[in-house]
Amino acid sequence: MVVEHLRRLRRVFDDVGSGALVHGDAVATDVVLDERGTPRCIDWEWAHTGDVAQDLAHTGGRVHGGPWFVPMSQAQVAAQVWRYLQARRTAEASPAEHERLLARREAWEAHERSTSSLHFERMHRTSPDVAQYGPWVATQRRTLARLLG
Repeated sequence: MVVEHLRRLRRVFDDVGSGALVHGDAVATDVVLDERGTPRCIDWEWAHTGDVAQDLAHTGGRVHGGPWFVPMSQAQVAAQVWRYLQARRTAEASPAEHERLLARREAWEAHERSTSSLHFERMHRTSPDVAQYGPWVATQRRTLARLLG
């Protein structure tokens, strides 16, 4: 199902360009608040030139589970992408660009959660001290199935 979903979204990657500096693993647990309450990203070892939609998808979304991925409604995801486009100074925040970035973000979300759920399931089965991974895997797979329809 995930591969079919990604194939349907393949066209939205045609005009991504050379990419931008991305965190590469911008999950919720990699954001901390400084002493003034300003969010700061930590843990930059996976930083690279890539697609900003990947970082936007890593933060959370309609597919979630565990402490890493923030549950977000479809409206919250759309607002996140729109705010990103408005804050970016190098591109126009047009409805067309919003739709393209939203579709790429959805593809990254499906890809990331399907692969991470495999890792989390392995952790659950091989390490009795991380039993919480079981419910997190179940939540990820349930919400991924909902996203895929």
